[in-house]
Amino acid sequence: MSIPMNQMPLPSDPSSHKTFAEILRSRDVRRPSGWMPAFGGALALSLGLFWLMHTVIHVSGMGPQKKEQLQTIDFVRLKRDSDVTPNERRKPPPPPPPKSPPPPAKMSVATDAPVGGPGIAAPGSLDLSADSGGPASGGASANMFDSDAVPLQRVNPMYPNEARRAGITGYVRLQLTIAPDGSVRAAKVIESKPKGLFDASAVTAVLKWRFKPKVVDGVPVDYVATQRIAFDLNK
Repeated sequence: MSIPMNQMPLPSDPSSHKTFAEILRSRDVRRPSGWMPAFGGALALSLGLFWLMHTVIHVSGMGPQKKEQLQTIDFVRLKRDSDVTPNERRKPPPPPPPKSPPPPAKMSVATDAPVGGPGIAAPGSLDLSADSGGPASGGASANMFDSDAVPLQRVNPMYPNEARRAGITGYVRLQLTIAPDGSVRAAKVIESKPKGLFDASAVTAVLKWRFKPKVVDGVPVDYVATQRIAFDLNK
């Protein structure tokens, strides 16, 4: 136990007077030791700060990793979604090309009488042949038809559509009255096969024909000729 210095008795005997240092040594006077609690508190505070820093670093280090993992999961999910392609709408097959109509029948014109002028082309395929028949007016003989009835202009008859579709062929025999100017004044059907199928087409065509006028004694006269028109798709 330490005694305060102000309460320590002073020696009465001068010979027994001791110094203050000697008294302290003799009585083993010690100073109070307060550094131990301070050292312990500092150590605890240092350990607490170290633990806190370690925790903060650990948490901050785990944050980017978790975030990176979440981003990776999102990326994989987006990639899987992108792999799934929507069902494409099937386009309807293109319509088949329209069937081309059958080509029109070719036309060929042939006549026993010489042709003395350009012919006028028209649809249809037919064979025109001239033959004589019956006496001609004005006293002319039938033989004069071959030498004098020269067609200057001809219009091919139209091949009837129903006959073309059915593939029917035939002919029409006509009696023509040729005017002094060479035009056909009248046309009469003498014979036809099939009956009535080609008549109108043949008459309409020959009325547009024009022949070389027949001159008797220097005067153009009427004359009669017979014309046979054949309708044939194969020619």
